Amino acid sequence: MAKPKPDRIAELEDELKQRDRRIAELKRDLDKQSDLIVRQDEHLRDFGDTLDQWKQAFEMEPDENGVWVWKHSFVEGDEWYEKYSAVVRDWNKFVGEYNALVALVDDRRLWMTRTSSTRSATP
Repeated sequence: MAKPKPDRIAELEDELKQRDRRIAELKRDLDKQSDLIVRQDEHLRDFGDTLDQWKQAFEMEPDENGVWVWKHSFVEGDEWYEKYSAVVRDWNKFVGEYNALVALVDDRRLWMTRTSSTRSATP
């Protein structure tokens, strides 16, 4: 039997080292992917739990088609929100007039304070 050449042995040893490095690299990639899958699974479970909490908090119920909808009592809040929004709009229209009136009253008080102090200073 022929003896393998030293160059060929070194070549094969290098290929084995490269193979071992590649296997280690693939194992690291596999571990990263496994970790990612576990984290995504936890995220999906948390998301599902959050949806269930929202359904409970907002008193949602499934309709006849299985679609989650607001209870009628909860939707009535829209009417109150619209009333609130109308009051806010009216106030925002009035606030300029209000500020001008307050400034006018403050100016009169300031004028009255100045004139009364100058009157008392005169003999």
